[in-house]
Amino acid sequence: ANIGPVSKYKKRADFVTDFFEVGGFTIIEHGGFSSVTEAVEAFRFSQARIFVICSSDENYLEWVPSLARGIKQFSPETSVLLAGNPNMQERVLYMDAGVDDFIHASVNNYDKLVVLQIKGGVRE
Repeated sequence: ANIGPVSKYKKRADFVTDFFEVGGFTIIEHGGFSSVTEAVEAFRFSQARIFVICSSDENYLEWVPSLARGIKQFSPETSVLLAGNPNMQERVLYMDAGVDDFIHASVNNYDKLVVLQIKGGVRE
């Protein structure tokens, strides 16, 4: 879920796309959502099992809590991930809202993809 104008999400969206394509995941990229409702509705019709939020740190404070809650309310088993590495206070805020994990350059790509493949029933 790319939030806002392209300049706010492009770098992280490209990183996340590469991150998941290496693991054989199909990427459904939506560009420039302008509301939480719009993003949640797109998710509802996507049949995705993983929902990744991409934008700038500034947009995250405004969007992530209500967006993560909206996704989890509709589909509690969905893995909600955030592209970026927020500070500890923001992590707690986002996780309390429903974010399960964070994708960034310091994450072990292989280990994270294996966990998500297992959770999605693709791998044992």
